[in-house]
Amino acid sequence: MVLEGESTLPEGMAVSVVPRASPVIRVAKQQRRVVLPLVPPQKPGSVDLTAERIAEILQEQDVPS
Repeated sequence: MVLEGESTLPEGMAVSVVPRASPVIRVAKQQRRVVLPLVPPQKPGSVDLTAERIAEILQEQDVPS
């Protein structure tokens, strides 16, 4: 759980989480289509897809991650 705002709580403090009455839905101002596959298939299995590498590929493709 990540709290928004400037509230800071001591580590290990017990808290109660209550959902909002209506959900907050955020939509990107400019939507972009993602082209799959993100990794061209010339050599399947040749790219080690770690979370960091996937983030790099998305950034190279200029797609919000």
